[in-house]
Amino acid sequence: RRTIEQALSEKQAVIFLYPDRKQQSMEERFVDPWAVVTHLGLIYLVGWDRNKEAPRHFRMDRAGEIRISPETRREPPPADLASMIENSYIKNPLETSGDASIAFRASVQKNLQRILSLSSVKDYSDRPGWKKARCSIRDTAWFREVIRSFGETIEILSPEELRQEIQEDVHNLRQNFR
Repeated sequence: RRTIEQALSEKQAVIFLYPDRKQQSMEERFVDPWAVVTHLGLIYLVGWDRNKEAPRHFRMDRAGEIRISPETRREPPPADLASMIENSYIKNPLETSGDASIAFRASVQKNLQRILSLSSVKDYSDRPGWKKARCSIRDTAWFREVIRSFGETIEILSPEELRQEIQEDVHNLRQNFR
C-alpha cells in the first residue's frame, strides 16, 4: 500500500503481476493509479490499466510485488472518481446465494457462529477435534475474508470452485511475504 501511495503522490505509474481472468497465470499490469480503497477488509487499487486501456479495480491481496515505474502517470483520475468507486463492485459486490460446507477446529466454533450462520453442525469423523457444518454465502468476497481470517483452523469442503479460489488467495499472500 505504501508503494501505491508513494506513486500516487509522485504521479507515477505502477507495475505488478496480477492473475488473468481465468486465474491460470499471472500477467504484468501497467497501471496509472488513481486511488487506494479499503472496503470490507479488502484493499483495492483503482486506476487506468494501460494493458486494457480502461479503468480497472485490482484487489491488492491478489497482486504480486508492486513497483513504481519511472514513467509518470498518463491518464489523470476522472472528475467523477468518487462516484465511480461508490457505484463499482468494490462497494456493491455481486450478491450471491449459495451454501458452503466447511470443516473447522471445535475450538473456533463459538467465534464462527458469531460471524456465520452455521447449520448441520456435527463431529467430523475423519478428523478428531474438528467439526463439519453448512453455512450460507451472502457475499463471496466477504465470505472469503472470513475464512482466511481463521487461518489453518478452517477449511472449505465445498463448493470446489470457492475452495480453489481461497487456496489461490493463500498462495498469492505467501508470494507477497517471501
